[in-house]
Amino acid sequence: KNYNEIKNMEIGRIVDYNECEIKNGTVYVRGEETPLTGLMLKYKNKKIIGLYFYKDGKSYGNSYDYYENGIVFLSQFYDNDLRNGTEYTYYPNGKLEKVRNFVMEREEGEQLDYAKNGNLKIKSYYKDGKIIDGIWYKDGLGSNKYGGNYGTFVSTGNEHGIITLYKDKVLIADSVVKIT
Repeated sequence: KNYNEIKNMEIGRIVDYNECEIKNGTVYVRGEETPLTGLMLKYKNKKIIGLYFYKDGKSYGNSYDYYENGIVFLSQFYDNDLRNGTEYTYYPNGKLEKVRNFVMEREEGEQLDYAKNGNLKIKSYYKDGKIIDGIWYKDGLGSNKYGGNYGTFVSTGNEHGIITLYKDKVLIADSVVKIT
């Protein structure tokens, strides 16, 4: 379903997932001494459910996982086995579920979660892999934080944060929580 996105990528070699093995954190084609550089395909019931690009045995570039119906489940970008860039997760119907931003495997910046109906459910902000702020909406039904039910999260700068919940613009709960 994402053919136009990947049709012009240069691929040196294509191998089956079942032909590969991991040695000391590096991917090889079974029986070979040189780490894999190319595209690894994963199948289930004769359908592609994974496209993974490797350079010198490490995940590199775009990586895609699919539902059996061919819709993209997960799209991520890797740099030397580390997530680095924007990661997208989708519901089985193809609607966006999550958007995560990474800098060398650590969440960074704005992160979004959507309800199955497509409405924004959670918006959070990360710095150096830790949540520093956020807001969420009950069932993803609210389109702005001042209408309906919503909550906020604010980091106190250490291992604790403050969660505040509102219903119809009225404070209903306020708590300090430990960030794990």
